[in-house]
Amino acid sequence: MRWPAILALMAAVAALVVADWASRAAVEDPPPAVPPSANSGYSTAGGETWFCVGGVGGAGGSRQQVSILNTAGSELRGRVRLFPAVPLGGRSQPWPAARVELVVAPYAQLDIDPVATVMQLSPELASFAELFVATEVRLDGAGGVVTHDVTVAGAGDAGACLTAASSEWHFAAASTRRDAQARLSLLNPFSDDAVADIGFATDEGRREPVAYQGVVVPAGTLLILDLGSEVTRRPQVAFSVVARSGNLLASALQTFNGDLGLSGVSLRAGSPRPREQWLFPLGVAGAEAGAANSFVVYNPDAAEARVDVAVEVDAALQARGVPPFELTVPPGQRVEVTFFPPLVEQAHPISGVDVVAATSRVPPSERYWVSVRSFNGVAVVAERLRTFEAPSPGEVSILPGRAVGSRRGVLMLGGAASGRHAVSIVNPSLETISRLSLDALTGSGWVALGGFSDVEIRPRQRLLLDLSNSLPPGASALRFSATESLVATHARPGGAGALGAVPELESISELERLLF
Repeated sequence: MRWPAILALMAAVAALVVADWASRAAVEDPPPAVPPSANSGYSTAGGETWFCVGGVGGAGGSRQQVSILNTAGSELRGRVRLFPAVPLGGRSQPWPAARVELVVAPYAQLDIDPVATVMQLSPELASFAELFVATEVRLDGAGGVVTHDVTVAGAGDAGACLTAASSEWHFAAASTRRDAQARLSLLNPFSDDAVADIGFATDEGRREPVAYQGVVVPAGTLLILDLGSEVTRRPQVAFSVVARSGNLLASALQTFNGDLGLSGVSLRAGSPRPREQWLFPLGVAGAEAGAANSFVVYNPDAAEARVDVAVEVDAALQARGVPPFELTVPPGQRVEVTFFPPLVEQAHPISGVDVVAATSRVPPSERYWVSVRSFNGVAVVAERLRTFEAPSPGEVSILPGRAVGSRRGVLMLGGAASGRHAVSIVNPSLETISRLSLDALTGSGWVALGGFSDVEIRPRQRLLLDLSNSLPPGASALRFSATESLVATHARPGGAGALGAVPELESISELERLLF
C-alpha cells in the first residue's frame, strides 16, 4: 500500500503549490451563504465547504494547523483558499488570498500549516511576528471532517471549523484585562462586501464604540480586531457582531500572558444566534487544585431573560440533584455562575457584577453537566470559562454550549498519543433511553470499541468515559451512533481544552424538542 508516501507527497504539495498565484487577489464565489439558523457539521451527501477562522502563526512562535480527516474508504479531493491578515495595532491589513489543491487518502488525516504555506508563497510576510490566516476547505466528496488547532507561547487549543455563515455572531465570555488579549477574526469569503456593528456588555453597561460601528469587511478578505484597543482593561466582557449587510464567519482568540498568574490560549467560534437551550456535557466542581469554572449567560436581546442554570450531578438519582440557579439577565447584559469563586488575588477572570456563587450547592468532589434554559422565551448565549492557575499546562478553555443534539457524530482525538482522553456524552431526553455504540478510526478503517456497543444511557443522564486504555494504536477519531440524539464533548489530554463532537447534519435534533 503506497498511501503513506502519497499522503506525505500531498502534504508537501499543499504547503508549496498554489494555483495561479499571479491572480490570487481575485475573489472566487463560494456556495451561497447558509441561513443563520443552519448548523455546522458534516453531511452524508458530502460537498461541504468548511471555514477555519481565528488561527495565528508567524515568526513570533505561534502556530496554527488545519486538519482534514477522511473518514471514508475512498480518496477525498478538494481545494483550499487561504486568507491572510497582518495585525497592525488594533486592526489588521488584509493580504491577497492563496489557493492550493488537496488529496486525502482513505482513512487518513492531512495537516496543513496555513501560515507556513502563505509565507512560502509571499516571503515578505515572514518579517511579521504574527500572521492570521483563515482557511476555506471545499471538499468534493463525502467523509471529510475539518478542525483546527493553535499554539501561542507554548499553550494550545483546538477549535471547531464552521460550515455555515451568518449575519450575526455572539460571544458570552472574553477578557481584556492587562494580562489578556482578545482578538476577533471576521472572515468574508463572499463576493460582496459585508458591513457589521459590534456591541459589548461590560460591568459598566452596554458599549458600542464608534470605531466598531459600520465595520467594513471587504469581499474575499479576513479582518482582525484587537478588542482591547477599544474596550480596555475589562476582566470580562460579552459582545455581539451583527451585520447590516452580508454574511460573515467569526471566531475569537483569547490569550493570557501570565502576569496575573494565568497563561494560556483559547480558540472558539461564536454562536450564530441565541438559543433558548444550551448544554455543557463536561464539568467538575473543583476537585483539581487551582481549577475554577464560570458559566456565563449573555442576553443580546432587548427584553429581559429569565434563565435556569441546572447542575446535573452524576451521583444524583433524580434528574435534578441540585436546585437550579434562577437568573434574571437584563437586556444586553450577562450573568455569571461561578464554581469555587477565586479569591481577589487569584487568576480566574471574573465579572465585578451579577455573579452567582455555586459553591454552597455543589460539593468539591462532584462531577456534573450543566443545562441552561430560558423559560420566558427570550433566547440567550451561554459559554463556559475554565481556568487553571499557573504552572498548570493548558490553563484556559472557553467553550460554547451545545445547542443541538445528534444521533451520529465524530470526535477528533488530536495528536496526543498518551494521556487521559475524557469523553462526556449526555442524553438530554426527559423520557427516552438512548443506546450508544462507539467506533475508532485507524489507518485501515473503523474499528468497533470493545465494551462500547449498545450501551444504554438513561434519560437526563451522562456517560463519562476515560478511553485512554481503550483506543487502538494510531486512532485519530471517535465515531458515535445512537438510537436517540446525544450531546458529546471530548477533553484532550494535557490541559483544560475541550472540543465538541462534529455532528452529522442529517441526524441533528434541536434541544427544544429534547429538554423539559
